[in-house]
Amino acid sequence: MYQDKLIVKTNIKRLGSNDINSCLQLDLITFNGIWNRKHWERELSDPARICIGLFIKKELIGFSCGWKVLNEINLTLIAIHPSYQRKGLGKQILLYFIDHAKEQKANSITLEIKESNYPAKELYKNFGFKEIAYRPKLYRDGSNAIIYKLSLSDTKKKVKEPI
Repeated sequence: MYQDKLIVKTNIKRLGSNDINSCLQLDLITFNGIWNRKHWERELSDPARICIGLFIKKELIGFSCGWKVLNEINLTLIAIHPSYQRKGLGKQILLYFIDHAKEQKANSITLEIKESNYPAKELYKNFGFKEIAYRPKLYRDGSNAIIYKLSLSDTKKKVKEPI
């Protein structure tokens, strides 16, 4: 599969309340507005939640969000603007999220994706996520979900990008 690499410099930072409008806009573009303003306010202000943004200059082009419960982090949302997909940016923000999880002393990361989301399934499997469960008709449209888990056994070593 051909993938263009992006030659523009990106910046990754933790998102805060001042990024809410950009998050809402990107959410609308990538997920048809899966989260509303109130949900985003909670995501961006709750210290137990992790929201990381990927920027080109001042434009938010990607984000990953999750929350920590005990020693596990649940990756709830990851998105890249459609104009920037297939350029290695999903890998970039996922690497950052995994390293952040390790810094938080998490033992694992879990996530769920639509069974039909083949590019995401490929990405997560390349990072070492293992399929652990299946949830029928989890999504509003009746789609099934697959639950994946990544064990973070070596918390001192940074994750290497898959080939």
